[in-house]
Amino acid sequence: MTPPKPTSSCPAAPAPADPRCPVDHGARPAPPPRPASLPPGPRGWPAVGALPLLLRDIYRAPERLRDRYGDVVRVPVPGRAELILVNDPDLVVEVFNRRASDYGKGEMNYALFSSERHLPLPVSDGEPWKRMRRLLSPKFGARQLEAVSPLVREAIEERIDRWQEHVGSGRPVDLDGPWSDLTMSVLLRSMFTTRIDDRTIDEAVVAFRTFAYYAAFKMIATNAPRGLPLPYQRRGERAIRWIHAFLDRMVRERRAAQLPDGGSDILQMLLDAVDDDGRPMTDEELRSELFGLIFGGFETTASALSWTVAMLDLHPDVAATLDDEIAALGDAPPTAADLDRLPYLHAVFDEAQRLQGGPMFSRTPIEDTELGGHRVPRGSIVWISPYALHRDPRHWRDPERFDPARFARDEIHKGAFLPFGLGPRKCMGMRLAYMEAAFALVTARRRYRFRLAPGFVPRHQFHISTGMKGGCPVTLHPPRAAALPR
Repeated sequence: MTPPKPTSSCPAAPAPADPRCPVDHGARPAPPPRPASLPPGPRGWPAVGALPLLLRDIYRAPERLRDRYGDVVRVPVPGRAELILVNDPDLVVEVFNRRASDYGKGEMNYALFSSERHLPLPVSDGEPWKRMRRLLSPKFGARQLEAVSPLVREAIEERIDRWQEHVGSGRPVDLDGPWSDLTMSVLLRSMFTTRIDDRTIDEAVVAFRTFAYYAAFKMIATNAPRGLPLPYQRRGERAIRWIHAFLDRMVRERRAAQLPDGGSDILQMLLDAVDDDGRPMTDEELRSELFGLIFGGFETTASALSWTVAMLDLHPDVAATLDDEIAALGDAPPTAADLDRLPYLHAVFDEAQRLQGGPMFSRTPIEDTELGGHRVPRGSIVWISPYALHRDPRHWRDPERFDPARFARDEIHKGAFLPFGLGPRKCMGMRLAYMEAAFALVTARRRYRFRLAPGFVPRHQFHISTGMKGGCPVTLHPPRAAALPR
C-alpha cells in the first residue's frame, strides 16, 4: 500500500504532525548535544605554555587572564594535568560547596603531606576525611575554644611583654619574626598546655618554615615530570624528622601522664575523641593531625597579623577607630566573651586578609564535569585565586582601598572572600585564628604603637601564605606617644 502523500495540513518533515494525518511520522530525533569545549585561554609558548606569565607574577596573572579570556580560563602549563582558572564567585560556591563531593583535594594538595602515611584532615578525601571531620569538628566549637582561651591569652601576653625592649630604641624590627614566635607559642600552648622552652619554640618555627618552603615546591612539582630534584629537599626532610620526633614525644609524654581529670588542651581533646565505633585515634593519626593543625595555623595567622599592623599604620583613621573599640573593653585582659564586642577589630582583620589574598586554592574533579558551560576533564587542577577574587571590582567597591567598614556596609558574596575557604572543607581552625588575632591585636595595641620603616610599601611575597617582601619592618613606640616619627 502506498502511503498518502503529505499535504499542506500535514507536512511530513516538521513536527509535530497534524493529528488528522493517518501516518505515524514519529518524533524527529533531537540532534545530539555538542560536547562542551575546554575553556578559552592563551596559547602559551612552546614547551613552557603560560608558565612564564605565572612565574612573573602569580598574583596578578589571574587578573590578566580573567580580563582577557573571562571567568573560566584554560592555562596551558607543562605537565600531566589541565590547569583551569575559575574567577566567578558563583562557580567557586559550586566547586567548594554545592558540588563539593564531586571534587577532591587532588595530587597537588596530597603532595603537602606526602611524608605522612595518614593524610591529615586539610588534605584528605573520602571516608578518611569524613571520619576525621566527625572526630575533630566538635573539638573546635565555641565551648571548646573558650576552654583553651586562657592558654591562648597567657602565651600571647608572655610574648608581647618581650617586645618592650624595642620601645623607643629607634631600631627597626621585622615583625614577621615576633609574630611567628607568638603564633607558634600560642599553638603549642593551646595544644599541649605545658610551657615549651624558647629554644624548642625557635626550632619549631625554623622547622615549620623550612617545611613550608619544601611543601610549596612539592606542590608545584606535582604537575612536572617525575624525578626532578626539589629545592629544599634535604632541609625539608630534616625538618619533617624534627617535627615527627617532637610531636611523638608530646603524645608519648601525655599518655604516660594519664591525667586523672582529663584536660582542656587540644591534644587531650583529640586523645579523648572516639568515632562512631568507639575507636580512638592511633598515635600515627594523632601525629599527622597535630602536624596539619600547626602547619595550617602557624604561618597563616602570623602573616595576616603582619599585614594588619602594616595597614593600621598606613591608615591612622582606621587605627583610631579600632583603639576606641579596644578602650571600651576596659583594662582587663581580653576573654572569649569579649569577641562579640570587637566587631570593628574583626572587620579590620578581615580587610587586611582581603588585601593580603592567598595565591591559590585548588580542587580536582573526580569525573569529567562542566563549569560555566566549559568542559573540565577529570584530574584537572581547578585553580581559584583568592587574591584575584578579593580585588575584583565587580564584587568589591573600590577594591584597592583599605576599608574595614565595607564588611558592615556592603553585601559580601561568600564566594568572593576566601581567607579560610568555603563549604564543608572550610578551615576548622577559623574560630581559633580569629580569637588569637583578637587577643593579639588588643594586647599589642594597648602596649605599643607600630611605625613602618620610611618608604616601606607592602608588596606581596609568594609563599604557602602570602607574606610581604622585606618582611614587616617597624619601630615600636609607647601607645600614647604625642607624635610618632614618619
